[in-house]
Amino acid sequence: MSGRKRPRGAATSGPGDQPPTAKFFVGGLAQSVDSAKLVQYFEGRYAPHRVEACEVVYDRHTRRSRGFGFVTMDLRAVAAAVDDQARDPQTHRLDGKAVQIKPATPVGVSPP
Repeated sequence: MSGRKRPRGAATSGPGDQPPTAKFFVGGLAQSVDSAKLVQYFEGRYAPHRVEACEVVYDRHTRRSRGFGFVTMDLRAVAAAVDDQARDPQTHRLDGKAVQIKPATPVGVSPP
């Protein structure tokens, strides 16, 4: 894949024997939830899988959370998180608020 960018949200294989990773969307976040809380929640719930990347999106003018973010971790953990959400929409709760988990959709692509 020389010179080509991976679409945002696409699964990738890590170097060496690293398992493939994928990105998922986390919506409905309380204002108090930051990246550290997301990492703590998902690493605690889906141990031993580790969060590879995490980002809560903030408004660039007000610097307040926009209420959503993205987490990248082992593909198996992402599948489990999405599956748990499908079974019970209230299963993922952060700071007392139910959050929504969906596979990330690359920019410019309509979700299925």
